Amino acid sequence: MKKLLFVFLALSGFNSLSAQTTAMDWTRIECSTSNQHHLFAELDSGYVIMIDYVMMNCAPCITATNSLRGIYNSYAASHPGKVKLYSVGFNDFTTCEQMVAWRLGFHFTHPVFEKGGDETIYYGGIGMPTIVVLGGGQDHKVYYNHFGYDSSEDPLISEAIDEALAESTLSAIPEPASEMTQLSVFPNPFDLGFTVNVSGHKYTHLVITDLSGRELYRLELASYSQTGSVPISAADLPSGFLLVAGYDGKRLVAISKVVKE
Repeated sequence: MKKLLFVFLALSGFNSLSAQTTAMDWTRIECSTSNQHHLFAELDSGYVIMIDYVMMNCAPCITATNSLRGIYNSYAASHPGKVKLYSVGFNDFTTCEQMVAWRLGFHFTHPVFEKGGDETIYYGGIGMPTIVVLGGGQDHKVYYNHFGYDSSEDPLISEAIDEALAESTLSAIPEPASEMTQLSVFPNPFDLGFTVNVSGHKYTHLVITDLSGRELYRLELASYSQTGSVPISAADLPSGFLLVAGYDGKRLVAISKVVKE
């Protein structure tokens, strides 16, 4: 019976650490840019940060992120530049390629990061999703920490942000513009295959995913000239919408949505 109870509590997201009152620090490179983020440094600067730890192919995660984006947009209007929203892969196996495909597939525009397994455990969830609101300057306080999502939580999230903002002295700062560019792919739509123009770009590899972030194809470009085009055979790719991305190491350089007929 004790073993069954333990399994139930684990699956339900119960964790003795779920009531954490201090944030867990991290430093990461943003998946879609070369920007480095240090959590404690941003909190020390006075930002209020919402983070949702998400699982791929998780409908509640998408619903939660959509709602968090709406909350973020409301504060971007009322308190410009003071609140941030990040999404992080809930485990250490979710890659930047998957996170970027997930973000673009569902039309999100906020920063995303890979490998959030340690924080997901620290905050007490298993990523379906785990949501936190952090702030408090150098206190690095956790104002909200919840496993799972329901729309009834939105007022509580807003209350947590309001409380964190009340303790912040950060002046309004506009967010930097996205570095995302369009990958040159032709023809589009395609049938048997397509070509990617890599001329003048420092792509290390190309990745094709579906809109959920599932990797379907990867091509390392070490043997290809960076002054021409790369042919891609589409025989094994499923029909429908796909994402084709060019990377320079872990940094996303360019991406395009394509259609296989």
